[in-house]
Amino acid sequence: MVFFISIYIKKGRWLHRMEWSGDYGTSNPYIAYQIGIEETDYSVADNTSSFRTQIFIYRTNTGYTTYGSGTVYYRLKTSVGDVSDWYTYNLTTDDKITSDGIYVAEDTWGPRIHNAEGDLDVTLECYVEHDTFSSDSNEFTISTTHIPRTSQPSLDAYNVDFGDEITIYTNRASSSFTHHLYYSFNGGDAVGITAGFGDSYTWTIPTDLMNKIPNNTSAIITFYLYTFGDSLIGCKTITFTATVPSSAVPKISDINCMDPYKYEATYGAYVQNKSKVKVTVTAAGCYSSTIKNYKVTANGENYAFNGATTDVLTAAGENTINVSVTDSRGRTVTKTITINVLAYSAPDIEKLAVVRCISDGTPYEEGAYMKVTYKASITALNDKNNKVFTLQYKMQNATYYTTHLTYKDDYTWEGTAIISTDVDYGYNVLLVVQDAFSTTSQQVDVSTAFALIDFNASGKGVAFGKASERDGFECKLNAIFEGMVEGVYPVGSIYISTINVNPSEYFGGIWVEWGSGRVPVGVDTNDEDFDKAEKIGGEKTHVLTEDEMPSHNHKYFTNLQHSDGELTSKEALTSGLQVGGRRRYVDNTENTGGGQAHSILQPYITCYMWKRTA
Repeated sequence: MVFFISIYIKKGRWLHRMEWSGDYGTSNPYIAYQIGIEETDYSVADNTSSFRTQIFIYRTNTGYTTYGSGTVYYRLKTSVGDVSDWYTYNLTTDDKITSDGIYVAEDTWGPRIHNAEGDLDVTLECYVEHDTFSSDSNEFTISTTHIPRTSQPSLDAYNVDFGDEITIYTNRASSSFTHHLYYSFNGGDAVGITAGFGDSYTWTIPTDLMNKIPNNTSAIITFYLYTFGDSLIGCKTITFTATVPSSAVPKISDINCMDPYKYEATYGAYVQNKSKVKVTVTAAGCYSSTIKNYKVTANGENYAFNGATTDVLTAAGENTINVSVTDSRGRTVTKTITINVLAYSAPDIEKLAVVRCISDGTPYEEGAYMKVTYKASITALNDKNNKVFTLQYKMQNATYYTTHLTYKDDYTWEGTAIISTDVDYGYNVLLVVQDAFSTTSQQVDVSTAFALIDFNASGKGVAFGKASERDGFECKLNAIFEGMVEGVYPVGSIYISTINVNPSEYFGGIWVEWGSGRVPVGVDTNDEDFDKAEKIGGEKTHVLTEDEMPSHNHKYFTNLQHSDGELTSKEALTSGLQVGGRRRYVDNTENTGGGQAHSILQPYITCYMWKRTA
């Protein structure tokens, strides 16, 4: 058997060498033939290949020659259904067939088109009719060069933001190829982008696509790249992730603060300890997202809903209100505003004093006038608060007051008033201060004019240091009743007061501070802790001992590996109890808690206590 190898180089690329079939027999057992096919050229642009074919006829034995004439019939067929007509080669007596063989029917075949994928199989079919032999029809097939057809796209990035540019590269096999580009959003229908481009195309991802994902921050976009030569070659896809940019957040367009009591409208600001604030937020999502959560922080409290109303505003000055909204994509935006809160306190009477006097105001215990000294104020609230100051008086036994002065010109009022009186009567002096929110009043009494001893006209009353105004005994003088204090506060008595003045100032005797920081407990002769006076015991704080704790336990179980496997039982077993060849041990948890003393004080109120010792 003889084999021939041919190698061709064309246009700078290696082509297929001649490929040969095996031996095909004939009616003469000593004559056979082979079929050879060679790809000589191909065109990427045209999706075609060209070929050369040969037929080799030879004797299988040496020393013999076959003479005669005949015909070689051959045709080319391709896998895309292209079938040529039969071609013939005439054998003559000059074509002597020996063991060296002869090459016949050499032919070239013009371009044959590949399939859409760039593949093509080529078949040469052949048979021989000769004076001395003949053959059946036989075929030999080769596969040609795969021609890249459909462009394989790539991207300059695979995770980009909506609104950004992305470039698709076609990586086309031929400069003559053009492309159409489509996209699909999250698996939806394909939408055209552009057509007729070559190597690459840069696309700005439309921001309005974000409207399709109101509840997500990203989407998958698929490019469909269609490749065209003279007609459509094919389509390839490539995907990337488009992300909602960080700038795409919900928007708070307005924060409306309103005082439900209308004080802010009246006074030009909120009023401390009077106003509340209702916070209403106007907000919208971004690119079809919706607002899912609100958070309002105001007056030291958090409110998880829109339209929240606070408690009364306790802090004066600038109050900060923080508002945050979160949309359906989980994006949060925060906005802060401030409101002004005017300091406010109830009307205040700083001073109200009354003494008897003469007409020019000079103090005199027996004077027929009384001198009233006063000072009071009202919070101005931007000079819009109401203000009324009223000074009134009456005899102590009278029902109704007489108004002496009324003042409405300013928010502070102070001065002195001289009021004529009857020396035989005591008087009540009343100062009333009123604003828009509340009224404060204070009463001060002044006694009658001084008289060492005065008898009541009824004959049933006597007064010392003043005029008698009623039946019975009256005394305005400091009085010391020898022996009386002994009956009220004998030695060993306890005196309780909220004023830190030693009782000796009132009652005489010797008094010492007593019971500091302690609560009195009644004597109980049946209890050794309380069986006599002035026993001391107890404590403010106490650390519990182990014995003082309620009986309890904290257990956990540890499974220990044994020679026949791991314990699987979950029963609460006592320490060391064996189950199925294994043991489960009960152990204690680690210590926790600080061991600090805790308060055992009952609710209390403080005062001053003294004990009389002599």
